[in-house]
Amino acid sequence: MCFRNIESFSGTKQEFDIIDFSVIRQAMIHEEKKSTIFNLSLLPEPDFSRALIAFSEALSGVRAGDYVLGRHSLPHVTVLQFAGQEHEAMSLWDRLKEMRNRIFYIDYLGLALDPWDQSYCLSLRVRKTRELENLQNEALRLFDRRAYFNGLGADYDPHSTLLAWDAGSSIPSFPVDRQLLGRRGVKAHLSLGLSGPRFQFARSLF
Repeated sequence: MCFRNIESFSGTKQEFDIIDFSVIRQAMIHEEKKSTIFNLSLLPEPDFSRALIAFSEALSGVRAGDYVLGRHSLPHVTVLQFAGQEHEAMSLWDRLKEMRNRIFYIDYLGLALDPWDQSYCLSLRVRKTRELENLQNEALRLFDRRAYFNGLGADYDPHSTLLAWDAGSSIPSFPVDRQLLGRRGVKAHLSLGLSGPRFQFARSLF
């Protein structure tokens, strides 16, 4: 999970807000102590997921990171990430019954580098479609009022993180699998899972 695109690898820069990550981190630690962090996400179809994992592993061979896709860090596009109890998660998932069997379509764009919590995150940007916006809005409508750890509404920034590493280290050149860039209409399904220590999608519950 990363925040804010600061530079795409096409070379274009965008303005971004200065975020006090220490405040965000303290809020997350506070919530973690009281409850579990859940991640409502879209998981792409198996073939594309395997390709993303292979790309992430290849990148980690060039720049070792503490967020690498794999068995306990599944490729995903976060819809909502929040703290709660297991019985709450089951109740929330039940409310999403009309969405659980839907097929969603993801349009992947280019690579981007994002700063987050003293780290750099490399991710595939995802087109913010009306379908994604409607999905997040509907989930928010069905869920209880609670704190969320990802952007909402105008601040929603859909992406799929590939790798994260210490921001104090340099950014090396790395191989790019161009077959993954600009992929349109990748099928995906909705899943509710547990977040890992780096707020990755660690395990699917439903």
